[in-house]
Amino acid sequence: MNNFFHFVVIFIFGALLSRNCFSDVVSVVERSHLSPDFVDNIWGGTYTSIDAINVGVLVYVAYFNAERRLSLTSINLNTGEQVTVATDVIFRGWDSHNSIVLASDRSGNVHLVGNVHAESLIYGRTFIAGDVKSLKMINFMDGVSETKVTYPKFIKRFDGELLFFYRSGGSGDGIQVIKKFDGKSWQTVVSALLGSSDEDKKVSAYPFVSERDKDGIYHLAWVWRGTTDARSNFNVCYARSEDLINWMRSSGQLYKLPITPKSAEVVDSVGEYSGLMNDIKFGWDVSGRAVISYVKFDSAGKTQLFHARNTGKKWQVVQGSNWDFVWDLSGHGSRYPVVRFSGVNTSGASFLQENVYVEGFGWRRYRFLESALTVSDISEIVSSRGERYRYPPGRFDVGREYLRENTISVRNEMGEAVHAGFVWLTFPPDNSDRRPNCSSYKSIDRCSFFSPLQFYGLRRWK
Repeated sequence: MNNFFHFVVIFIFGALLSRNCFSDVVSVVERSHLSPDFVDNIWGGTYTSIDAINVGVLVYVAYFNAERRLSLTSINLNTGEQVTVATDVIFRGWDSHNSIVLASDRSGNVHLVGNVHAESLIYGRTFIAGDVKSLKMINFMDGVSETKVTYPKFIKRFDGELLFFYRSGGSGDGIQVIKKFDGKSWQTVVSALLGSSDEDKKVSAYPFVSERDKDGIYHLAWVWRGTTDARSNFNVCYARSEDLINWMRSSGQLYKLPITPKSAEVVDSVGEYSGLMNDIKFGWDVSGRAVISYVKFDSAGKTQLFHARNTGKKWQVVQGSNWDFVWDLSGHGSRYPVVRFSGVNTSGASFLQENVYVEGFGWRRYRFLESALTVSDISEIVSSRGERYRYPPGRFDVGREYLRENTISVRNEMGEAVHAGFVWLTFPPDNSDRRPNCSSYKSIDRCSFFSPLQFYGLRRWK
């Protein structure tokens, strides 16, 4: 009887494992290079971010194809040969939070996470380096805090170690979790980096991790949110780390985890309903110090760009724009950004510069005095991408005003942008993350809309 029971348990566990943890690739397409640009048709009923990385002679791009299936394509930069695999994972609903992220490990295998917004982890990886046909959707790492996953992010550490960051929980009530891949399996190394702990007020954090600076330090900045409403964002906060596992204040004092609103180092004390958006970018000044870019209201209640820099004694906070509008953050769901910004970089010995987008005005380049962070001048940006997306003749003539052109840069194995990218068309998110009225867009059926996913730059074939 005991042997029979043991057999039944093993049989049931094996069946569940094969059904829930390993899902099959449903289609494979291999083709020689057909055109300079075309990769696949990508679904565009709403916007969600895709991802692309360069590993050796291959570029990998992950996206939802015209059938809304999570797909992975490899492009050989020498020959132009492409291999595409489509999985049985279908894009969930209309939620633009369901972004896709890619990374490679030390062995050259590719890891993929996507299609999650406070839902169970969807995760896959290849098991043969360079072969996307070996992709398996495992949907499991180590089982710790993997039932309500949002905002996935891979980071490859300076020593080649691959880490995975994400939020476990919901908006206004979540924690940040960090896992590490040892070459064979994942393990949780930080069970709660940012969170409420035992404090009365439940919150969640929206964190942004910088690249490693010249001194080998990673910088982390975030805002807290008290409810599901973006208007409840408050306080810009800071931590730094040498290994992405142990975190310190700017003074070097080690944090006790989780970091909470009470224990966090505050860069800029911003109250709720003060126009603070959960979007932060890092840049560097001439001395290599981190500069934090973010958006909040000024004293007159208008939306403005701000910068913060640690001088060694305090945080220097300076307004970097003089706009005359209010970005309304009310409501729930995804938002089409009214303001976007790149983070600063140096422009000679005396200036910093930053690319800034404002709806209705397009992209402009702002220059700031390095010493004071105040605006020096603003200029138009002339596109240097070279190759533009070429729409099939006549296809998007009607209803073009509804569509948005999206681009993404290819990153190398350390997360740095290379001279290549992808471009595609979508409808923008509409703040509801729900199925729209698909018949209200003239001749375009939004529910089934797709466009060509185009590749530009870096290729070596003819």
